[in-house]
Amino acid sequence: MKKQKNKTAGIIRTRFLLSLAILLFIRIGTNIPIPGINYQQLFFYLQSNILANNLIQTFSGNKGFTIGLFALNIVPYINASILIQLLISFVPKIANLRKEGIYGKRILDRITRLITLGIAVLQSGIIAFSLKNVLYNWNYFLAFQIILSLTTGAMIVFWLSEFITEYGLGNGPSLLISFNILSNFSNILGLLIKNNNLSINIGSLIIGIILFFVALLLVILLQLSWVKIPIISSKLLNSSKYDISAFLEEDNNYIPLRYDTGGVLPIILTTSVLYGMDLFLLPMLKIPILSQCYQLFYWVLFFILNGIFNSTTSILIINPTNLSNELKENAVSIKEISTESGLNTPIYLKSQVIRAAFTGSIFLSLIGVLSNLMTLVLPLPGFSKFGLTSLLILVNVISSIYREVQNIIISNIYDDQETSIIK
Repeated sequence: MKKQKNKTAGIIRTRFLLSLAILLFIRIGTNIPIPGINYQQLFFYLQSNILANNLIQTFSGNKGFTIGLFALNIVPYINASILIQLLISFVPKIANLRKEGIYGKRILDRITRLITLGIAVLQSGIIAFSLKNVLYNWNYFLAFQIILSLTTGAMIVFWLSEFITEYGLGNGPSLLISFNILSNFSNILGLLIKNNNLSINIGSLIIGIILFFVALLLVILLQLSWVKIPIISSKLLNSSKYDISAFLEEDNNYIPLRYDTGGVLPIILTTSVLYGMDLFLLPMLKIPILSQCYQLFYWVLFFILNGIFNSTTSILIINPTNLSNELKENAVSIKEISTESGLNTPIYLKSQVIRAAFTGSIFLSLIGVLSNLMTLVLPLPGFSKFGLTSLLILVNVISSIYREVQNIIISNIYDDQETSIIK
């Protein structure tokens, strides 16, 4: 028994150290400046241009004025994954690849890599040509050099993230995002300790901590909750040998519908739309009365858009029609439809998905409100970036790592039992 525990602990330790080493390597690469850029010119320009400064900080992940080799990080792959999900929902040929097992998965992975490469080139090009009016020595060769450096760095990060998923602990892309979030949060704490003259009283700090833990509790509750749709085999339903009513009362056979099937995608879409609206209405918001009215309008629109995007992404991901066909192929029926007449399976599933998504959107909106209240109570520089999306990603990653550790433990137990039986 002790030998088994040591073996399991050794596997978990090795995977953890491998993931940590890769994350630290990527973090170091983010701070290695790409060649050819006059950073003194860039420094003076970014000090006077807030939008450009935010763009560089968003990609580089730090508060410096350096465009690092791994500045794009895992962003191209995340965008490619979202695009693939949309293509699977709208393009039947790509959707059919998911049903072709390992062969289909290889094709989808290849398509994802190509899209990741294309997005990396596009984002690198945006950065390279945005520096045209900044650098005196800018030319097309320098632009090509910047694009090549950033694209190469992005593909290295993507490959390393896949390596973490395969041989490390946790999902590589999600772990990278979480590491960036925690790095940003550690920068905020360091700033708080360094500048202890910030005007934050004890009461505000306590309220901010309470709001954080309430938001965290709601996120955990959202992650661990789902709607149960009871199912039953048609063979059992049509059989006279079993007590069907007793079977229908059991709670073991069901389809779980998560409240946050879309993950962080609805929040990303909602905040993107609202951010664009902020930029468009910025001149009007300088009027005090309009600014106050806009705050109420902003949160009402946040609730509405969040509900629409969460419902839409949930329907696209689950696809009630395909799920209904899979149930039919496996001779499985839904309890409510089996016991009541006049109900259509796809329509019923769609209504349940929308109901779950609407409930989830209420949770997400409440967490979003709490996250924004935290930034108002604790007006720390950069704290606004540690919001709803960050909480969702962190809790999701921690829960997935916990499940992976549990799977490793169970897998080793079964392996040891099989070995002892063979002997």
